[in-house]
Amino acid sequence: MTRSIFLVSAALCLRPVGIAAAGDDGRDFEAQRLESWHQWRGPDGNGVAPRGDPPLRWSEGENTENIRWKVPLSGEGHSSPIVWGDRVFVLSALRTDRTAEPPQKPDPRAKTEVPGRYYRFLVTALDRGMGATRWQRVACEEAPHEGRHETNSYASASPATDGRRVYASFGSRGIYCYDLEGEPVWKRDFGDMRTRFGWGEGASPALCGDALVVNWDQEDGSFIAALDARTGETRWQAGRDEPTSWATPLAVERAGKTQVIVNATNKVRSYDLRTGEVIWECGGQTANAIPSPVAAEGFVVCMSGYRGSAALAIPLDSKGDVTGSEKLLWSLRRGTPYVPSPLLYEDKVYFTQGNNAILTCVEARTGRALIDGARLPELRSLYASPVGAAGRVYLTDRDGATLVIRHSGKLEALATNRIDEGTDASPAIAGRQMFLRGRRHLYCLEEASEDGPGEAAGNAPEKAPGEARGEARGEAPPWKVNRPIAQVTRELYRRHATPGAAALVSVAYAGPGLERMEVHAVEARDDVPSDSRARFSSDNGRTWSDFAPLPATLSHPKGVEVWEGGGPKLFDPASGLLLEAWLRQISVKGLYHNFTYLRTSRAGGRTWSAPRQLLYEAGEPFDPEDPLKPAFLERNNAYIGSSILRRRDGALVYPVAHANAPGDPENEKRPWRMGSLCFVGRWDAEAGEHAWTPGARVEVSPEVSSRGLMEPEAAELEGGRILVVWRGSDAPATPGRKWFSVSPDGGLTLNPVQELRYDDGSRFYSPSSYHRMLRHTGTGKLYWIGNICPEPPKGNWPRHPLVIAEVDEARPALVRSTVTAIDDRRPDQGPDVQLSNFSLLEDRETHALELYLTTYGQDPSSVFSADCFKYVVRLEG
Repeated sequence: MTRSIFLVSAALCLRPVGIAAAGDDGRDFEAQRLESWHQWRGPDGNGVAPRGDPPLRWSEGENTENIRWKVPLSGEGHSSPIVWGDRVFVLSALRTDRTAEPPQKPDPRAKTEVPGRYYRFLVTALDRGMGATRWQRVACEEAPHEGRHETNSYASASPATDGRRVYASFGSRGIYCYDLEGEPVWKRDFGDMRTRFGWGEGASPALCGDALVVNWDQEDGSFIAALDARTGETRWQAGRDEPTSWATPLAVERAGKTQVIVNATNKVRSYDLRTGEVIWECGGQTANAIPSPVAAEGFVVCMSGYRGSAALAIPLDSKGDVTGSEKLLWSLRRGTPYVPSPLLYEDKVYFTQGNNAILTCVEARTGRALIDGARLPELRSLYASPVGAAGRVYLTDRDGATLVIRHSGKLEALATNRIDEGTDASPAIAGRQMFLRGRRHLYCLEEASEDGPGEAAGNAPEKAPGEARGEARGEAPPWKVNRPIAQVTRELYRRHATPGAAALVSVAYAGPGLERMEVHAVEARDDVPSDSRARFSSDNGRTWSDFAPLPATLSHPKGVEVWEGGGPKLFDPASGLLLEAWLRQISVKGLYHNFTYLRTSRAGGRTWSAPRQLLYEAGEPFDPEDPLKPAFLERNNAYIGSSILRRRDGALVYPVAHANAPGDPENEKRPWRMGSLCFVGRWDAEAGEHAWTPGARVEVSPEVSSRGLMEPEAAELEGGRILVVWRGSDAPATPGRKWFSVSPDGGLTLNPVQELRYDDGSRFYSPSSYHRMLRHTGTGKLYWIGNICPEPPKGNWPRHPLVIAEVDEARPALVRSTVTAIDDRRPDQGPDVQLSNFSLLEDRETHALELYLTTYGQDPSSVFSADCFKYVVRLEG
């Protein structure tokens, strides 16, 4: 039945200043930061993930390995991602077609050109487990006042978070603070920065206790400022005798005082975080200082490498100007980096020469070389800074190759890995994952495990069913051990009248109040109901009108079998109309051609307008005199979705399945098309009809779902995102999957399709069966209802039990601890009984959920000898 009617650091390392704030899940920030990568260069500001253990190897292409997910990013950006809890934050700048008027005038000293176009500056939060966009905010849309170096970007500063707020700097375009849900908190604007030769900006803001420190080094009027992280107000601002630099400040605590250390061309300086006064300073760097300082116990190491080399180890108890002083622990004049920052890993400092693949490793306290200018095999030029975890050092070049070496003071290569695009951003490590930002995509790299999440739909197929994971681990299924979230009652609602003829019931609210419409039918042939009739109630089903017959659903124009019938309904208060999806299905030599229409009623469903086809490409209308006309038959294929969604802003969203898939060379040969999309509609009062806009199509490989993305169901998430969930159809590599996508723009575009899982990342098995989502008006929570079985299904079975679960809207995922059985196979029922196809509504008076479900297969002698039962589901909390 396819249609429903219905690791820890050694003592040498010095930790940066902590933040007296609780994380978003209530745990202390100090405990959480070691498991995260909450700022540029990681939790200790030295490039090390102290509790990280990312994969040793990965690859993509024909032999994809250990890529948990890969998602496209909007616009350009060299900023590193940061990770907190279950979220990943990235910044980017998206070039638009909007011309700057009047054109910006370039600085006469600049060697770059002003782009003359507006850019959209974006802050994006992604789900760490799945890569789906949780929220995306346009910080601003502005035309840059100067150009940038060809290897720079307009989003090169990395964000930071204190577990409560996210801080994002786009430099001349402003500094922005958001809460973790993407709501704006404050903004600061320091005006336009004028960089050397117009090469652009890139210093990241630094979290220093409860202050956000901003380094504003430019060609004239350089300064450093400390802002209140909660409000954005200036605590102090100090001028700096410095030209442009791109170094991010580092905060360290020494003798009860927090120092903010800033690398620069003229001098490295340490500032008192409380007052902004200079504690000590030290000259000796080269021009264009970019690398960030790293701090060990009692000293800090600062480097630069443009037109010369410099590395200085400066004691933190210094006072005044210590340039050339014997007080310095050590200094080097060769082999230091230009763009990449050094890595301080326990008692060793790793760094590259200029931007070249030549590695030096020195003892942190003495500067004695352990690896002295060694060529790194298989790497070329590097901009990304090295990172370390689990006894390994990772070095990534601009072509996307990453060399992994042992953290030992010897050049011992362990692996070389590649992605299919270049990268200039430094990696971030959190737990078992590494996040690598390519030029076009963000990669999540993680060692595959038996229970770990698979890849996005459409990528390489997963392991064979014999290697199945998830509930088949031998654990009790969650509905057997969870505390139920609902109380359920069941009653026989309509008995099948004759053997082999199933009793069908579909229910919907037909107006703004308590008006109901109920359709009864029988089914003796798969997906072809007959004897359809409707009745109506104005008092929420207390009393009903007599049944009125509905037109036959099967016809044979010119000898061609055409099935037509109604689908989901929705009353739209903006127009005062009841809308119903209408399906026309034509079977031609085993190929199914489906076409979705909408019709409306001003009479609560008693009379209807002519169906109006939903179009996403050019094509001709259906002609009963020529039902097989290619201009109609091969265009605008669309199978009806399970419900019509009304967004909070009043717009309507209707997802459809089996849309043509332009990327599928076999599109015209498949019985079921591989694509899906959403239509977004608004009431046009002047035209007296809804204006429907088709969104962009997404598609999957038949190796993922043999019949594409089926029976889509849409729900609105917090922040206006749209979640679409499809049922798949069994494929050898992916049995029992549900697939999802999140639209950041109300339904018009859909992110890459991914597998729907539990919130702990484990898999559940759901056979190819119907499902629904509903936001309950009483609890305010979003729920998913469908079949979950304890082991990989065989084909479409078993379709039991029927469960309900809360949806974690941020991931999205099903909350495993909430999975509750509505019903399961009973002792008197055979294994083929189906608890799947159902009609659903929320009672507007009691707020209980009502499900009307036909139990196909209850009688082993005939699947269609099936009664309809009514379930009342009363949700708790």
